[in-house]
Amino acid sequence: MIKINCKNCNSLLFGQYCSNCGQNKEQHVLFNDIKKDFLDDAFDYDARIFKTLKYLFTKPGFLTLQYWSGKRVKFLQPIKLYIFASVFYYFINSLIKATQPHFIIANKLASKIIDPKYYSTIEDNILSHGQEIELLLFTPLTGAVLMILYAVKKKPFLHHMIASVHLSSFIYIFLTIINVFSILFYRINPLISIFYLIIPIYCVIMLRCIYNDSLLKSIFKTFLIFISVVLRNILIFGIGYIITILLY
Repeated sequence: MIKINCKNCNSLLFGQYCSNCGQNKEQHVLFNDIKKDFLDDAFDYDARIFKTLKYLFTKPGFLTLQYWSGKRVKFLQPIKLYIFASVFYYFINSLIKATQPHFIIANKLASKIIDPKYYSTIEDNILSHGQEIELLLFTPLTGAVLMILYAVKKKPFLHHMIASVHLSSFIYIFLTIINVFSILFYRINPLISIFYLIIPIYCVIMLRCIYNDSLLKSIFKTFLIFISVVLRNILIFGIGYIITILLY
C-alpha cells in the first residue's frame, strides 16, 4: 500500500482528509473552493468589523478586556482595527481637506516660538506625515504613559499597548465622523465642535473599565495622557525646526 503524506502538514494520510490539519488530499484547484474561501474570509472579516465597531463605540474598554482575557477570535485583532481606522481617517480627511486637530495646540504654541520663515515648511512636513507620526509615536507613547500611570497593576507593556491601540482606533474613527459632519453642516460648526469633548469622556470611561480606577483618578490620568500628547507634538515641532535649520 502506497503511503501518502498531506501536502499541507506532511502528516501520514489515512483517508480523504488529513487527521492533523483537515486538508483534502485532492489538490486540484476548483473555482468553488476559491469562491468559498474568499466569501468565508470576506464575510467573516466584515462581520467582525461591525461587531468590533459596535463594542468600540458603545462599551469603552470592553475590547481591551476581551483581548487581555484571551478572547481574540470573534473580534477584529487590535492591529487590524488600528490599520482600518487610520486608513479610514486619512483617506476621508484627504478627500475633505480636514485639519488634524491633535496638532492644533502644538501649532499655536510653535507658531509663536519658531521663526516664521521656517514655520510653514515645518508645519507642512509634519501634517503631511501625520499618519506616520501617529503610528510610530502616539500609540507607543500612550502605552508607555499608561504603563507608568498604572505601574501598580504590574501588567506588561504590551497589555497597555493594546489599550492604546483601541483608544487610538476610536479617536481616528470618531474624528473622521466629526470632520465629515463639520463639512456637511458647516453653518453649525461651533455646535459640532462641542462633540470633541466626547474623546476625553470616552478615555475616562475606558480607563475606569480597564483598570478599575476611581472616577477622579481616571479623569486626572486622562488629563495627563492628553498633556503627554501635546508635549510630544511640541517636541516634534522642535525637532522639525532643528532639521529645517540644518537643511536650509
